[in-house]
Amino acid sequence: REGRVGRPDQLQSLELDRAVTKLRWGLVDEAIAEIEAILEKDPGNLRARGDYIVALRQKDRMHDALRQFDLYRASGQPVPWWVNQAVADAYLYLRRPEEAEVYYRKVLEADPDQFGATMGLFYIYSDLRQWPKASQTLDRLQEIVEKEKKALAWNESVLARQRYLADSNSLITTRGWFLLYQDKLREGQAYFEYYLAEAASETGLRSGLAHAYLWRNWPRRALEQFEINRNLDPQDFRSLTGLGWTLNTLNYKREARALADELHRKHPTNLVVTDLWETLKVEEMWRLQPEFRFVKEFDGATEYWASLLLEKPVTPLFSLFAQILREEAWADEDDGTTNRQDWDRFGLGFRWIVLPQLIWWQSVSLDYTRGDDFGFDTRLTWWPTDPLRITTGFNSFSLSVPIRARARGITADNAYVDVLWLENDLREYGAAAGAQWFSDDNVYVSGTARYDQNVYHSPDLKVRAGLALGFGTYSKQDVDYYSPEYEWSALLTSAVQWVNHIRYEKKWTSAVYLRAGFSGEHNYSTYPVAGITFEQVYVHSKTFNVTGNVSYD
Repeated sequence: REGRVGRPDQLQSLELDRAVTKLRWGLVDEAIAEIEAILEKDPGNLRARGDYIVALRQKDRMHDALRQFDLYRASGQPVPWWVNQAVADAYLYLRRPEEAEVYYRKVLEADPDQFGATMGLFYIYSDLRQWPKASQTLDRLQEIVEKEKKALAWNESVLARQRYLADSNSLITTRGWFLLYQDKLREGQAYFEYYLAEAASETGLRSGLAHAYLWRNWPRRALEQFEINRNLDPQDFRSLTGLGWTLNTLNYKREARALADELHRKHPTNLVVTDLWETLKVEEMWRLQPEFRFVKEFDGATEYWASLLLEKPVTPLFSLFAQILREEAWADEDDGTTNRQDWDRFGLGFRWIVLPQLIWWQSVSLDYTRGDDFGFDTRLTWWPTDPLRITTGFNSFSLSVPIRARARGITADNAYVDVLWLENDLREYGAAAGAQWFSDDNVYVSGTARYDQNVYHSPDLKVRAGLALGFGTYSKQDVDYYSPEYEWSALLTSAVQWVNHIRYEKKWTSAVYLRAGFSGEHNYSTYPVAGITFEQVYVHSKTFNVTGNVSYD
């Protein structure tokens, strides 16, 4: 206004200052429009291109930011630290952590106390499950925050105090999330509860606590915390994303999808939002599930079972499915003959979330080669509270009878009830009772009780131990298959589960399940029994996974 500024380069510099100020205010779209106008007039303006990269990163337009960085590098000029920071963030966001580390290191070469770049390294090591490096980086972040605190003694500017408070609060929240990343959910819960008692309106802490509740199998507790957060800050999309996961877990499917769609419209490029949105879309896709099982008893009984299930969701609460299976069982007799039986069955059914707490699974099936052996299978699951799950069912054509009985064509009507008390992610209890009415008028009544809990817990190795008790009685003994007057078993169980590889969605894990104890039956002495199962699980993506195992008992 005073006439001292008027050259085009000076005016352009002021325009960029204005755009950067708008970035700081969160007016990112306006800033991008102004910077694009400058670059259209002057494509060689490296300062404008650097600001453009930062602005695109703030809008999560990471691919665009990297394309602009390629143009910047082509100039051959030195790259400012703040551009390297934005580029590193883009690579990390696009799940290319090794490339991100290169650029975070460049930032730290210029300023070893740069908090944002150091935090970026922490996220890299967490993503790569390099836990010792991540822990060391957290300690380094603590050192940087302590330096900022000491500097306030001689620099009491508002900006310095704001930076210290922001970095300090960020570090507190990050330490809690680091516990959750490592599956230390109980410790993470206690951490967030402690700090939330000091700062009840801090939505980041409450969101961390809510996620701890959700992952510890307490979604109703999580829902309460997420709803408080929504009232405190309706624009906190990270907390709202957690609310979406919780609503879906609690079978409020429509509400979860409405929230996910709204978040995706507002934040279409945000990975956290996209993860939820895509997962709910996958739930609405056709699902194809092939299975195969083979059993060999060393005294001459053998069976195989193959099934193909096709399911199509009609609404978020109701899906239809069709299943076709082939089962064959045979057993060698002492006189040299072989009993053999096979089944070719086709079934149709539905899965209906009648209420968020009640799921009804229903199917009808028959032998499609002969048009007989009609059967229906009804299952109901009731989930009234976080820990309690009750499942009951009745199947009028069940093949779950002793293998030698199956080889003689014997089937059963089957009824059962199972009660599970899932106390948390570390401990659970269960009991079940059932009855089978065999087609040869034999009746089997049974009951089981089980207990299971963690005994060793680390991010990549978990060991669980438990106890399983079983009792059963058959009404008839004058049959030529296993049918004692009563039988019982008491087993110690354990599971050793470890991570071979996890890289974002891709996961490869292994497990060994052990069981050993004693069993007995009427007119026989107690004898030791044992078994082992080795399992492999490979998850390739949201839409494809494979599980296989082999057992010996």
